[in-house]
Amino acid sequence: MSRFNSSFQDQATIDEWCEVWAEALGGMEGEQIKAGLDYSRDNYDWPPTCAEFKAACKTKPKAVIALPPPPRTDSETGKRRVAEVLENLTAKPMDGRKYWANVLATEGLPAYTYQFAHKALHNLNNPGANL
Repeated sequence: MSRFNSSFQDQATIDEWCEVWAEALGGMEGEQIKAGLDYSRDNYDWPPTCAEFKAACKTKPKAVIALPPPPRTDSETGKRRVAEVLENLTAKPMDGRKYWANVLATEGLPAYTYQFAHKALHNLNNPGANL
């Protein structure tokens, strides 16, 4: 900790540091700052320089490997929810073509979602064919 404290011996140095970092990070989105913090935590033994942190903010976050575990519920509640879903599915079957066409019409759709929806719609329209 003394190494860090020795870098900021007076208020003028602290003020200058704040100005440099504020200017360098101005205009960045919160997600970019979070990516920089995550990258720095995982890759640096010591807090990065301003330039290193700015570069770290431009890194892509790691893909999520697994979803968090579902919330726990008692057995009876779980059985009731499954029965409700089953009843809804059998009462009015979903038209996959209509669903994926609606997904493709969504504005601002991430590229990977667009690709998946496009492939799903293609496969529904052309059974047995692959993209």
